[in-house]
Formats: sequence, C-alpha cells, structure tokens
Amino acid sequence: MGESDSIKVFWFPASVGFFACAATLPFVLLVARRWQLIRAAGSLDIHSRPVPRLGGVGILAGLLAVFVSHPSFQFEAHLALLGATLTIWLTGLTDDLWRLHPGLRLILQTASSATLWFAGWQLPVPGPFFLNLFFTALFIVLLINAFNMLDGSDGLAAGVSTIIALGFLVWFAATSNSFGAAIAASLFGSCLGFLLFNFPPARIFMGDSGSYTLGFVFALLSLEFLRLQPGLGFHWFLPFLFSAFPVLDLLYAVFRRLLARTSPLEGDRGHFYDLLLQRGWSPRRVFFVSSLGTAILVSLGWLLGRWEAATLMSQLGFKG
Repeated sequence: MGESDSIKVFWFPASVGFFACAATLPFVLLVARRWQLIRAAGSLDIHSRPVPRLGGVGILAGLLAVFVSHPSFQFEAHLALLGATLTIWLTGLTDDLWRLHPGLRLILQTASSATLWFAGWQLPVPGPFFLNLFFTALFIVLLINAFNMLDGSDGLAAGVSTIIALGFLVWFAATSNSFGAAIAASLFGSCLGFLLFNFPPARIFMGDSGSYTLGFVFALLSLEFLRLQPGLGFHWFLPFLFSAFPVLDLLYAVFRRLLARTSPLEGDRGHFYDLLLQRGWSPRRVFFVSSLGTAILVSLGWLLGRWEAATLMSQLGFKG
C-alpha cells in the first residue's frame, strides 16, 4: 500500500473525530449557559465577556468515538491508556469548574504520566527504571502544560494542534503504524471540529480539560514515535520540532517567572501571543501566523526524519 493509499484509510477516524466533536459542542454550549457553568473572566483572560470553557468535552468525544470504532484499539490492551486519558481530562475539567490548587494539578498530571509509563510508553533512554520513569513523566507533564499555556488566544491551541496532528498522521500512515495514525487522525478531526466554534471570535474555549488532553495525547504520539525508532539520531528532533511552538513558549515562561521570583505554576500575560496582541495584532492574525510557523516546523521535522530514513536505507544497501 502506497503512502497516499495509507493516508486515505485514516480519513475515517478523522471524520469520526470531526463529527463527534462538532456534534457535541452545541449541547455543551446549551448546558453551560442553562446551568451557568461559565467562569467569570479573570485577570489572565483577554475577553471581558464570559465565554464557556468546556470545549474539552467535545475534544474528548472525538477521541472516544474513535476508540470505540477503530480496529486498532483493543479495550483490554489499551485500558490503561484510556484510564490515563480520562484522568487527565477530568483533572482539567475539575480545574475549569472549581480551580484546583497548582500542586494538586501537578500531582494528578504526574500520576497520569506514570500510568502511561507503566503501560509501555517510555522514553527509549538507557539507565535505571526510576530515572526512565522520572524523565518520561517530566516529558509528558511538560507537554501537558505547554499546550495549556498555549490556550490563551482564540483558536490558537486548536489551530496549532490541528497541524501537529496532521504531521503525526502523515508520518505514522507512511510508516504503516495504524495505532499512531488512528490517534493522530482522530485528534486532527477533533481539532478541526472544535475550530468551528473556537475560530476567532471564539464562542467556546477548550479550557484546561481540552488543553491538558491535547498535551497528553501529543506526548503519547511522541513516545509512540520514539519507541519505534531505534538508537539516537536526527529522528529524535521530529516530535520536538512538531511541538516547538508551545514547548519554547513554556520554557520561556518558566525562565521568566523564575527570574521574577514567582512560581512557575502561576499564570501571567507574558506569552508570545500576549506580546503580539499587546502590539495590536488581532486574534485572527496571531492564529494564522502561529499556524503557518507550526506548519513550517512540522514540515522541517518530517523532511528531517525522511532524510535520515533514506540515508540509513542507502547505507544498509551499500553494506549489503
């Protein structure tokens, strides 16, 4: 099966994710308004009007719809993955509704990361198991919070995530990894469905339940990629290039807050999109420029991975 044929197969989970998310969100909006599940705008919000923050319900719906409909998923084999995903989603949902203490959020994120590690998704680095667990959990928690911090401007996190998911989809489909491709496709479809309601001006935000889930699933896709790539090489940069926008923003935020002698877990309005908005950029301009930058990074990572794979095949052929 050629690459184009492989990619076509995964339009099914992408379509399922899209329609499940898009069909869920109108009901979420209705319930949020009827039951007043709308948190008042705070000092870190760019909107003065209250906007529902429960869009993560739609994103989860898109993922779960693929879990139950795609043959790549087996309930017993992937029960730990499902449990960890639901845990991180519930952590975000609870924070959206009642605000969790930052320390408790970190504990729950770490617990979900450890569950994923015990299920077999680990960084392929040598050393004692406890060090591998530590660095794997650190990597997952980093991505969770990176995408959470990215969700600060209309459509931004969803737009960037759509492109990253497409990059993983193309890679996994081209390498015949049906499990990774199905997850990437479902996330791609879910993010597109969410953008119908979150594109500037946003009618709903994904909230922590959505951004935590995005970061967690992208960590899973990154570990799935690294797990199947033996040895060190340029391919290690592929998942980091894919998520470079949110990761670099997070690292800068931590550095900025430590320099100011404040907690890295406390929010501020110093992210890159905040600075652009303060300079007079519209949310739509921030959305399109950030999406374009992500597309360039994803393309660079994909080409780098393909170049290394072609070089390796050439060397093996030469030796043979």
